Amino acid sequence: GTQTTVHCDAICLYTYDEGTDSFYPPKVFGVRRPDMVTFLPQVPRDSIVFSMLYRDEPYIVNRISTDSLFSSRRFSQEEEIESCIVLPLKVGARRVGVIFVNYRSPHHFTKDEVSYLLHLANQAAVAIWNAQLYPGIVDRSKTLAALYEAGKAVTGSLALDEILSQIAERAYTLTNHGNALVS
Repeated sequence: GTQTTVHCDAICLYTYDEGTDSFYPPKVFGVRRPDMVTFLPQVPRDSIVFSMLYRDEPYIVNRISTDSLFSSRRFSQEEEIESCIVLPLKVGARRVGVIFVNYRSPHHFTKDEVSYLLHLANQAAVAIWNAQLYPGIVDRSKTLAALYEAGKAVTGSLALDEILSQIAERAYTLTNHGNALVS
């Protein structure tokens, strides 16, 4: 919805996972040649995507032709981008991605527009962070459920042999299914 809301021509969203130090395939909207958008899981440290990821403020380009970073970029040239704003996506100190909002006609970014885009970027960052956390939460939930069941089984029986059997069975279930207990 960002493309429609801010009346831009193209958006490129790069989602980053700090834990694996890698990017997911980018999501692009309004791009004429999506097949030309490069995807490398291990983005080179000297790439524009990586440099924008580690900014603390948006990078605003009112005129691509006069900007030293963007004027010679293949994407800017092939997509005929005239103006853009790049927003690093962060949750606290954690970097979760970068969004490039592009215009094919000259565009001057107002203070209100930048503020609005920062708000959208913050919402996107939280959504990405939540999506990254979800698998770990599910795994931890399964582990805790197995431990709870083991606890119920142990407290329901006072026979030592039964207690040891239940503990061994639950330990096998946890380790055999790849659900290692995480503190």
